[in-house]
Amino acid sequence: MEEWEHDLRNVLEGIEHPTNERLQTLREQIRRAYEKKGRFIRYYLYAAMASLLVLFCVFAHQFWQSSDMKHAAWNALCALIMIEGTILVRLWYWIVNTKVATLCELKQLQLQIAELASKPAVHS
Repeated sequence: MEEWEHDLRNVLEGIEHPTNERLQTLREQIRRAYEKKGRFIRYYLYAAMASLLVLFCVFAHQFWQSSDMKHAAWNALCALIMIEGTILVRLWYWIVNTKVATLCELKQLQLQIAELASKPAVHS
């Protein structure tokens, strides 16, 4: 558990009554933490896509160079699997990126709820 998560938990449980500056700092820490996770996921996507596309090019080249029908069919199948792999990696990225964005928004919302709960109620 990171420090900002511990601080957020203290704010949510009412242990700590933060100032506006502290709330702004927590918001910034939450944003940076989830941006860092998003960057890691994006780099993983780039590495996976690059490796799958390189393998696709290798199998496609071997397909065009093969003289035997058995090897040509095998290379075509492997090239097709690499293309399907790129599709699956993009779907995985979309799901994980949406999850990370949702978690970030949820943490921001929790912080906003804690901020509103700590303010005194105005009765009319």
